[in-house]
Amino acid sequence: MRDCVKRIVERSNGALKAPEAKDLLNQIDRLTKKAVAAGMDKDQAINAIVKERAEIVARNVAREKMNMAKNLVIKTTIKRQLNDLVAQGVTPKDAFNSILEGINSAATGAKDSLDASVTALQQLHITRFIKNLYNEGLMEVYNGGKFSDEIGAALWDISSNKKPSAGNKQTQRIAELIHDTQEGLRLALNEAGADIEKLPSYMMPQRHDLSAMRKAGRDKWANDMFDLLDQDKTFGGDYDNLFDALRSA
Repeated sequence: MRDCVKRIVERSNGALKAPEAKDLLNQIDRLTKKAVAAGMDKDQAINAIVKERAEIVARNVAREKMNMAKNLVIKTTIKRQLNDLVAQGVTPKDAFNSILEGINSAATGAKDSLDASVTALQQLHITRFIKNLYNEGLMEVYNGGKFSDEIGAALWDISSNKKPSAGNKQTQRIAELIHDTQEGLRLALNEAGADIEKLPSYMMPQRHDLSAMRKAGRDKWANDMFDLLDQDKTFGGDYDNLFDALRSA
């Protein structure tokens, strides 16, 4: 194992450190066992998985270089903003706060904050989404709440690159508008320096009902959830006892 880790680090030309190389080997081993259990030849499985992982590493290295270039531009811009604010009499502390969330000041640029930019970006896409719902006569269906399951099923199909089969034309169109809004936000955030991949079958952020979780108790929640999860995506193969890992969450 140690020799393999060392060889991967050397062959990656510094792109991977020892802990990352070890994690990569563990991923390959776990995925290989899963493929073999499904009936795939071991050598073919290893070759396919190694090729896929190598492509992922290469993409990540390229993305990291691009982000470094973007960060240099952002760093220069922020320095200029800070210097401009200080030159107008704003204290360095307040100038820094203005970059993050804005400050109540007459100084030029004092309210051009990161928080304001994110809010404006979100409002732009949400407003466009609502406008499309009104223009296409879909707002009543969207707000009614009766077709949530149909909209969700259609959104699942669309995000999986499938033609939506659930619901009717209206619910399918609403799902398309939701997907377009999410994709527009994802691309805009990536353009600004984020690194958000497009996930198949993604629908929207979800959260558990904390009151229901407390009422059920830790063990019941873990038992009910365990078989519903994609264990590879949820745990990443990093836990010896998956149930205890879920329970401790």
